[in-house]
Amino acid sequence: MMIFDDLIDSEDIALISEDSTQYSYADVIRIASKMVSDIQARSLVFLMCNNTAETVLAYIGLLRKKIVIVLLDPEIKLTQYEALIQLYKPNYTISSKPLEFCDLFRNDHNFYIYSNFSNYKHKLHNDLAMMLTTSGTTGSSKYVRLSYDNIYHNTKDIVAYLGVSSRDTTITTLPMQYTYGLSIINTHLFKRARIVFFNASVISKDFRELLQQYQVTSFGGVPYMYELLSKQKFLDKSVPSLRYITQAGDKLSKGIKEKILDSCAKNGIDFITMYGLTEATARVSYLPWEYARKKIGSIGVAIPNGAIELVDKSDMIITNSYVSGEIVYTGENVMMGYADSLEDLEKGDVMKGKLYTGDIAYCDEDGFYFMVGRKKRIVKLFGNRVNLDEIEKILHQNDFFCVCTEGENSINIFTTEKGNEDRIKTCLHDTANINMKNINVHYINEIPKNASGKIAYRLL
Repeated sequence: MMIFDDLIDSEDIALISEDSTQYSYADVIRIASKMVSDIQARSLVFLMCNNTAETVLAYIGLLRKKIVIVLLDPEIKLTQYEALIQLYKPNYTISSKPLEFCDLFRNDHNFYIYSNFSNYKHKLHNDLAMMLTTSGTTGSSKYVRLSYDNIYHNTKDIVAYLGVSSRDTTITTLPMQYTYGLSIINTHLFKRARIVFFNASVISKDFRELLQQYQVTSFGGVPYMYELLSKQKFLDKSVPSLRYITQAGDKLSKGIKEKILDSCAKNGIDFITMYGLTEATARVSYLPWEYARKKIGSIGVAIPNGAIELVDKSDMIITNSYVSGEIVYTGENVMMGYADSLEDLEKGDVMKGKLYTGDIAYCDEDGFYFMVGRKKRIVKLFGNRVNLDEIEKILHQNDFFCVCTEGENSINIFTTEKGNEDRIKTCLHDTANINMKNINVHYINEIPKNASGKIAYRLL
């Protein structure tokens, strides 16, 4: 199934670019088809995901023609890009901005096609639609193989619980190559709604003006974005058109969430917390607005047509409330599998709709799930298991903004505040019973984050 098969040749507005150019759905079909007219179906194309109307036009054209897309961060380093070129041998690279390190094939509609291995014949599985990188916050980045059915079903299910309709308008606040940002684009195009393109800060005057000018009904954000909005009291001022806002990407602190809930309740806005993974195309669970305050901190319940179970170390299903286990998700949006080489692109679905997420959670008596931490973020100190996410939580509760990684029989603590080394060690000794000899505290100027706003642990 294809999410853009049902696009109608209508004059309804689909895309509004940063320079205010408006594209109707008729324009989208015509321009998107022309953009990819010289590229053969079942080619492999790298798409630089600048948040522009031109990039989305190319994306639509590629998907509709069944050209397999690898979505790339436009800020990718040249060495990384060259390594990927040699690994996957894409036929072309497409970008809405000029690239200095490629030979130009065509330039049309502010849209650039660069020739790579233009004549290479890939062996691609018929179901393969696109490849996305994982967030890479706890290890090396991998590529996720997504099918046409994965994208269709997850898009349809997100539309169902958010109630997206043709009357809606969203605005870009997240990178397109990030699965959350891409899902917002997919859902709105699927329902023939409108997308306004924006690339500046959400706390800028321009952002609020665009919300009002185009009667934006929703936007999405990750925790750091909502931290900025909360500090600026952005949501305290009414935007009458806003129907709901969503948050995913990581856990938002309870204090900031309470402030946002207060502002949203005051202004008639639903605040929907969600949980997802690239391996599940985008979304796994959501917290309905009516439970936002009662179940604060919860990742909610499984999306429509999906199912969540918790399993213990022996892979036995946990049925008791408040017992932690690994989240296992089942649904038609579960990826086909990972790709580490060109040969992997021939493979079919190795997951069979079941995903062991590596995330640890518990379920309360009402069936709502609460995240505890990451399976991979659990380390052993001389035989004792220590959850690094819980260590970070303890530090945050004691007013130390720190992040933690595993050392050699030790925990590495990274802080942006000087002079707290001894206090941090004492705090962890007193609250978590960790020997101070096993704690290494490091001062750094800034906590590294990736494009989606998550902490980039691999850079520490």
